[in-house]
Amino acid sequence: MPAIAPRDKYFLRTLHQEISLFDRKLAHLQKYETFANETLRDAAVKKMMTKRDSLAVTARQLHADGVEFKPSELPPSLRPEDYVTPEPEPEVIPEEASAPVATQRAAAVGSGQKSYDFGKEIRDYLAQRKKA
Repeated sequence: MPAIAPRDKYFLRTLHQEISLFDRKLAHLQKYETFANETLRDAAVKKMMTKRDSLAVTARQLHADGVEFKPSELPPSLRPEDYVTPEPEPEVIPEEASAPVATQRAAAVGSGQKSYDFGKEIRDYLAQRKKA
């Protein structure tokens, strides 16, 4: 007996991704694909819409059942008309991470850690090559 897929928030997220994929495929099909005639194009669009609509019905049923999801994960075709895309919050950088590298090196040397100066090594190497 095959196992039944759990109907949880992860299943719903995957369902939203599939619906979004079908939306993009439909847009490509309608705009770029070439067909011998319009009847064939309409048949292909109808077939794709049928698959997409069955996924959308399942997603709406899960929404009605109360499965939690992030509104930002909704495919554009399922978003309400008054949906506003949230702007990402600016990332806060701690003061220690934003300190200049030279200050960090000085702090590392002062704290007992050894700092390696690659520039000095390169200058010494070039000076030896000039002598030879």
